[in-house]
Amino acid sequence: MMALPDVQRITHYNNWVVAHAHIGVLGFAGVTALGGLYFILAGAITGKPLHSTFLADLQLLAGADRHHRIRIVLTIVGLIQGQAWYDTANPLPHLAGNPALLYHAAFPRYS
Repeated sequence: MMALPDVQRITHYNNWVVAHAHIGVLGFAGVTALGGLYFILAGAITGKPLHSTFLADLQLLAGADRHHRIRIVLTIVGLIQGQAWYDTANPLPHLAGNPALLYHAAFPRYS
């Protein structure tokens, strides 16, 4: 999707690329760390099963939910920033609370 010229024109020279890479690493490292911690606590240290697999699953789901919320917010902000960089004649005209902000940032050709 990022190879499309319209998308690359908006996302290439802003902080969205950096945020996109870091959020992927954060998600991978978080899930790997929690999974490793559960494996070590249950198998190597105590030799007993986890007290509650439901709570472990709930913690992983809560972490995934936080991860996706951060990803969505960073994507929206990156598109807004990219649109502001791309529109040099009138940067950030959307601060007045225009409801078409996300559509305009996501699809500049059609708005």
